[in-house]
Amino acid sequence: MFESFIKIIFKLIGRSLYKTEIIGKENVPEKDGALLISNHNSFFDSFIVIIGQNRKVRFVIYKDIMEHFLLKAFLRKLRMIPLNPVGRKDDMVKFYKACKTEIGRGEIVCIFAEGEMPRGGFMLGFKKGFEKIANITNASIIPFNVDNALGSPFTFKTGQKELIKFKFRPKRRKITINIGELMPKTSTAFEVRQKVKELETVSFLYRLKDHHTLKFYFKKFVKNRETIKRILSLTNFLSKETKNITTVAIYLESDDNINANLAYALLDKTIINLNLSDTSKQINDALRICNADFIITTKALEKNLQLSNINIIYFENIQINNKYSIKRNSFTKKSIAYKTINNKLETFTFSHENILLNIISINQVLKFKENEIIYTALPQNSINYVIFKIWYPVLYGINSYCATTINADKIVEIIHNKNITGLICNCKIFNEIVNIKNLDINNSLRRIFIVDGNIPVDIKKQFEDNYKVEILEGCGTDYFPLISLSTSNIKGKDLAGKPFSQKCKKDESIGRTLPGATIKMLNNNSDTLSEKGKLFIKGFGINNNQWRETELQGYVDSQGFVSIVD
Repeated sequence: MFESFIKIIFKLIGRSLYKTEIIGKENVPEKDGALLISNHNSFFDSFIVIIGQNRKVRFVIYKDIMEHFLLKAFLRKLRMIPLNPVGRKDDMVKFYKACKTEIGRGEIVCIFAEGEMPRGGFMLGFKKGFEKIANITNASIIPFNVDNALGSPFTFKTGQKELIKFKFRPKRRKITINIGELMPKTSTAFEVRQKVKELETVSFLYRLKDHHTLKFYFKKFVKNRETIKRILSLTNFLSKETKNITTVAIYLESDDNINANLAYALLDKTIINLNLSDTSKQINDALRICNADFIITTKALEKNLQLSNINIIYFENIQINNKYSIKRNSFTKKSIAYKTINNKLETFTFSHENILLNIISINQVLKFKENEIIYTALPQNSINYVIFKIWYPVLYGINSYCATTINADKIVEIIHNKNITGLICNCKIFNEIVNIKNLDINNSLRRIFIVDGNIPVDIKKQFEDNYKVEILEGCGTDYFPLISLSTSNIKGKDLAGKPFSQKCKKDESIGRTLPGATIKMLNNNSDTLSEKGKLFIKGFGINNNQWRETELQGYVDSQGFVSIVD
């Protein structure tokens, strides 16, 4: 009677805080005992687990909390299971026995396998302790994922050392609960985490409602009135010039390039960003293969090209009109990236939905301060240029210096002249910077983000020591935007005031996979899931959210860090 009453109270509290979308509720057994393994975002995760399914749940809880004089009687009444993480052998024997007793009674035992709440927005590695529980109880494992709870009360938001305090809000936070099919008792912590991450890639898609398009986000999040006025004025003019056009190529520099991209996205056009360093042949090939209807450029830039059979709009001829309204659109239009591989031009297409989901994911793990200035030095024809140079800074109000050069000497000059604090580039550009003779880096630069792989550890360490700059590596591919990233380690104090640290980067690693994306490694000989092997990726709705094979080999460690090997 007492437990049923408390369960009702828990559900009322949970539903007052969260608006839930539940997937896979039928995967929870109606009677049998089982082990429920979930990711851990909030002090309210127990409420979320209870509203996500109909069974009574016994939660594993740290012994220090269990023994608190104000909570002890209440928690024992609910048959919570105490765990002393640094306990003696007899403590662990009692813990395993308690789990076995509850599962033997046909109850569900819940463990938040990360062991701590993430402070950096990533899912942490899963502890292995539940493997023994599953084996001694013969219990099946229920993989359980909760998405989008970060940012709600009593969670840690990236870049903040303190818990988010409770504030009454009339609108409940939308979260998605995704429950996977039962896994066998022999499943390892690695395999269960893999499954929970796969559930996350499905849950993440629910962050966008039908009307949550790039237009919607532009209207809702862009606060700078001058930016809004400038883009809408440009959009008004281009809407008349390109009324019956579907695909536009952009060959512009700096601010002009960014403004044209934003305007054409609001007009539902498919966009091709042409790389300023490409030859005329490469430009004409891209225009032909992508079926571009016309190109927008300047008269000065056109002199460098030998264009054939395509209409041209000159940017300097655009006349500004201040009237335009944004209408909602669907996710049908695209951005096209391209690259020359083995002397053959290949294209990679991304919907606005793919781009927006990737930006939301990046914003969950990466935070910039108001006084920081970011410079993105990436080829214009890459999808990460569209994300980091155009949409991410505009939507989230990040100070981004608007130049398009990817020349190493000029990049260093910009860092000095504009007091750049963060540089986003690829391995090629970073290596060119390192090889500059008598290199001098302005002390304003604090972080360099590498978006396509690792820098050799010795070069990385030497650069960090010489210039006091933190190098953070991630990985994206030609047909996939950024999928993993290292971020700064987090240090501070825990709730008890004791020193606390959480590792967010590792040498020779491309970081953990971003929220909403996952990877898997398949054994090269048997095509079975492995901690090391050929790398497959999926997420952000790309490729219909199906696995995509890469040419990369890699491995994942117990903490979820991904490494690429030759």
